[in-house]
Amino acid sequence: IELAKATIMDPQRRSRYLDDLARANGGGGGDERSVAEASFEFAKAEAYLKTNDRARAEAHIRNAVKLAPNNVDYAVLFVSVQLTPEATPAKVTELAAELDRLVKLSPDSERALYLRGQARKRLGRTKEAMADFNRVVAINPSNIDATREIRINAMRSQEKLAPPEDKGGLG
Repeated sequence: IELAKATIMDPQRRSRYLDDLARANGGGGGDERSVAEASFEFAKAEAYLKTNDRARAEAHIRNAVKLAPNNVDYAVLFVSVQLTPEATPAKVTELAAELDRLVKLSPDSERALYLRGQARKRLGRTKEAMADFNRVVAINPSNIDATREIRINAMRSQEKLAPPEDKGGLG
């Protein structure tokens, strides 16, 4: 892991690795190099997200999407970076529409479905959000985030159905 990290972070090592990868794939370095570079950019974006450095994450995922525009995982992460707590309802609506498109391209994308569920939930589209979270759990029963969303929604629904508490008053 340390060698991989050192290779990614050192521009000369990364360039050498990409050239070797392109030669190994029988190419002259064009498309194979772009695919590998996009993969590195994606890995960097994920690493920066883990440290809550959204600005750097966005720069790297933007590069990955530019290098591999048809990669759904990269596009989903790009949407994820933009879906901030500060995003306006109009922006969330726009991002939800982009996630609709990405889910059509990759119907079993756990990440796209979960993120779309989050966007829909923010827009007050709870029923649709729960459908996304249930689909995520069907794909991956170990997804604790989607499971938590379903459980919280169920508890809130039960609270709404429960009769009002008797405060012990006599009249």
